[in-house]
Amino acid sequence: ADFVDIREDAVAFAIGNKGYITTGLLGAYYQRQLYEYDPLTNAWTQKADNLDIYKARGTAFTIGTKAYVGTGLTARATLKKDLWEYNSVTNLWTQKADFGGSSRQYSTGFSIGNKGYISCGADSTGYKKDVWEYDPQTNIWTQKADFGGDARAYAISFTIGTKAYVGTGAGSSKTFNDIWEYNPATNTWTQKAELPSKMARVTGFAINDKGYILHGKTLWQYIPY
Repeated sequence: ADFVDIREDAVAFAIGNKGYITTGLLGAYYQRQLYEYDPLTNAWTQKADNLDIYKARGTAFTIGTKAYVGTGLTARATLKKDLWEYNSVTNLWTQKADFGGSSRQYSTGFSIGNKGYISCGADSTGYKKDVWEYDPQTNIWTQKADFGGDARAYAISFTIGTKAYVGTGAGSSKTFNDIWEYNPATNTWTQKAELPSKMARVTGFAINDKGYILHGKTLWQYIPY
C-alpha cells in the first residue's frame, strides 16, 4: 500500500514487525505525524503525533520496543539537537536528553544492542564526523571515536550483529562510496569493501546477517563474513 502522502526528508524506522514514517516535508510544509505500516494487513495507521515541532531531515534508531527520533531542521530554518522517545506499546512520546553533539541535519542513526548512536550530518559550521552513543537506561550521551571516513551528510547506516556499517553520502563537494565498520567493543572503525560507484542520497538497511543499499532502482547486497 502507498504511503499516505508524498513526502521527502522524512524519518523511517522499524520496531518488531512494523514499519514507521514520521516528520519530513509535504511540498513546502513540515510535518510531525507518525504512521505505522503493518505488512500482514498491508495497511497504514496513524499513531500519536511526534511531540516535537514540525521538522525534517532528522534521524532515528530503535532499541527494543522504542524508537528515538532526533536532530533535524524546523520550518523556521532552525537546526535541532533534541531527542524524542516513541514507545510503541503505549503509543506515547517522551522527550529525552538532547543529542550530545551540535544541532544538525542529515545525520545518521543506528543501534547496537541496547545503545543508540548518531553520527555525521551538517551543522552551521559544516560537515561532521563525530560519533555519540546514547544509553537509554541512564539517559546520557557519550562521545565515541570519530567516524573513520571524511566528514559528511546523507550517510547511510545499518547494523549486523554487534557491529554497525556507515558510509556513502556527500561532503565538501565530494560524493562517497566508502563503507566503514564500527566495533563498539573496541571503539574502532575499520574500512570495508567500497561500493562500485559513489552515492549521495541512498537508503541502507539490514536483513538477518546481510546489509543492503538501495540506489535508485539498483540494490546492492553486502556480506560482512
